[in-house]
Amino acid sequence: MAYVHQSTWKKAGIYEAVLNSTYQIRRQKGLVFGFGEKWCSETNTFIFPWGEATITLEDAMVLGGYSVLGDSVFSPLKNTEVREIHKKLVDGRREIYCNNEQVTTQIWQNKFMNSGSEIEHEAFLVFWLCRYVFLNPPYRIHNTVFSIAIHLARGTRIALAPAVLASIYRDLGVLKKAIVESNRLDRSSDAVLDQTLKSPLQLVQVWAWERFSDLRPENPNPLKYGEPRMARWDKVDGLEVGNLRKVLDSAGEDFLWRPYALDVVENWCLPKYYPQEEKWVLVGPDLDDELLSFVRCLSVCELVVFGGTKENYLPHRVSLQFGYDQDLPCSITQFNQDPYRAWKHYIKKIKNVKLYLPCRLSEADVSTEYLKWWKQSVAGPKDACEAAVPQKKRSKRTKSKQWFLLRANYPSVTPGFPPKGATETDDLMDEDEQTILELSKDPVDEDKLTISELLKYSKKDESFGIRQSSESEIIRSRSEIGMSSCRRKFRQYHEVG
Repeated sequence: MAYVHQSTWKKAGIYEAVLNSTYQIRRQKGLVFGFGEKWCSETNTFIFPWGEATITLEDAMVLGGYSVLGDSVFSPLKNTEVREIHKKLVDGRREIYCNNEQVTTQIWQNKFMNSGSEIEHEAFLVFWLCRYVFLNPPYRIHNTVFSIAIHLARGTRIALAPAVLASIYRDLGVLKKAIVESNRLDRSSDAVLDQTLKSPLQLVQVWAWERFSDLRPENPNPLKYGEPRMARWDKVDGLEVGNLRKVLDSAGEDFLWRPYALDVVENWCLPKYYPQEEKWVLVGPDLDDELLSFVRCLSVCELVVFGGTKENYLPHRVSLQFGYDQDLPCSITQFNQDPYRAWKHYIKKIKNVKLYLPCRLSEADVSTEYLKWWKQSVAGPKDACEAAVPQKKRSKRTKSKQWFLLRANYPSVTPGFPPKGATETDDLMDEDEQTILELSKDPVDEDKLTISELLKYSKKDESFGIRQSSESEIIRSRSEIGMSSCRRKFRQYHEVG
């Protein structure tokens, strides 16, 4: 199939993703459960004592080979020809169901493989989507992917990355709930992974191998020219880790925030958004797909997948993973949009905005206020997601130093961290699109809130987070403290008294 349809798959943005499905990523169940224990469904991030991290759209794109650009997975079939093909796929599934009662991927493959059918290519893509992308244990064929397969077979690019990432976020939430209910990792059964979880969780495992040196297999495969990065981990045995929780809790110094920016993997082509020297690029209609994909990875949005699953994507909470300085992450109110509106928001065009690309070898920092807030938040947490410490009662809330400037998906401002001066910021914005909001008449000093309190407060006060206005999405804070003077290495966290 690859020999015949390779050019079509490249046009549709799935060539690497299909190749990745031929690799055998040997499951480390304990590793996946260990990361599930660290998951926080409120923020869709892993909460470690040394910081926040998560699998992002960039990881789904680089490791999974899925495109962040293209049409929605819910795109309809618009002409008679493709609708006829859809009918033939439905008829094929119905025929199998009448004979076997269960339409598994194996039976589907046996029916269409080398059959000479005029819909063999579409049938193959249905098989691939159900078996490796949108799993439906025990690997059954479901009608929801038929239209996607038909679009892909015609070279239409479909943005699979946001849908795949939404399913991963959902399953990590399910896994975390199962772990909490069992209260012990070793009580979680294989049935949770095999029957309930429906996403390609091998991406989480490979994500961990790429970033945690103490978890990485000793001898990854050498990458051949033209191979996707996933090929490094084909048939590789994972390390046996005695105390995974201890390894994760102490990995702050060695965690690789930007592994794809390092020129250490032979035959790995560095993406354009990892320049040798820092630079600014203009985001607009002339921006190439690779840089536009990076812009999508930086944009706060809501990810939607089948079954009504909607997950918030909050890259501003993990700015260090994109090479940007990390400041106090603002809370985001739930969007609660229908799939159509969520998609419209995701593909919203960004014009005439400058995007800063840091040097690929630069080390991002965190602000002093973030450092204080994080240390206070993780001091003796009983639960990674509900970290909190006792606070002295105050008769009157102190006035916040923070004001928020709300703007729609404009990554010209570093996610979660403001530019070093107001003049630079004002040059990037049109006057009629500037909206400044004071938190409230009785604002909260968010610098002193813990993670748990911050999450709870965001649900009570809409002004603390994103509001759905015509041009409001990425949030930027401006502090009275000069950011250039308050930056500090995050790894110094343990040294702060």
